Amino acid sequence: MVRAIQKTLYLILACFIGLFIASSFFIRAKYNYFVYGDTPVLEKQQLGLFILGIVVVLALSVILYKICLKLNQYSWKIVIPVILLCSFAIQIVIIFLFPRLPTDDSQTVLSLALDMLYRNDYSSFDTTGYLHMFPFNFSIVVYLKTLLQLFPDNYLVIKIFNILFTLLTSLMIYLLYKELNDNSKDQDYGILVFAATYIPSLFMSNLIYNDVIATAFLTSALYFAVKFIKRKSIKDIVFAAIFLAVGNYFRSIGVIFLIAVVVSLLFNMR
Repeated sequence: MVRAIQKTLYLILACFIGLFIASSFFIRAKYNYFVYGDTPVLEKQQLGLFILGIVVVLALSVILYKICLKLNQYSWKIVIPVILLCSFAIQIVIIFLFPRLPTDDSQTVLSLALDMLYRNDYSSFDTTGYLHMFPFNFSIVVYLKTLLQLFPDNYLVIKIFNILFTLLTSLMIYLLYKELNDNSKDQDYGILVFAATYIPSLFMSNLIYNDVIATAFLTSALYFAVKFIKRKSIKDIVFAAIFLAVGNYFRSIGVIFLIAVVVSLLFNMR
């Protein structure tokens, strides 16, 4: 019975992924703030460019895969810091090559944080204020206010911390993979390389919002939850709960991860 439920869930997931991949050959999402504002639009896929992009990415993936196989002979104490440092350097380059100023919601939350920091203006909590109407953005406002209070008031500071959270996500993806594949005799550095060079993630650090932060904490929560399922250590489930709570504080989607963890625990008990 349990095995049948698992197979059903896997089949549903496979169908969703298949639908997403198939639809990408016909429709694409385009984001151009100067033309469409802060809203992506759907348009017809440029199939030729799309296929060319797939070929280029696959070629680069093969090259990276072969490089990663050669890294297995080196200690993780050397390879992991070097990979993360390279990812950090790439993201710094992206920030300077493609400077992105905050717009719309990002600009609003940043302005509110600066008002609180320099003018002690908390009027956004009033009945007609922004944070009264959109309380889920309270976390990012407090975060930005605290960050700019402790460090220089500069966009670069915020984006560097975004990069650090992105690196944490990459590391947790690697550790999570190793935890799920503990029988592997290789170091599997390729997982870390692909996570640390995932193109959408590299560009997300350029934005001032809470997605990057929440993803780092929620991925960490998954890692410790898996450790708890396998080892039944109380400290692991405590860490998982803490990271889940903090991640949900920044982005109110923690219940999705909580459901996944609870379902995994129930399956594991059977």
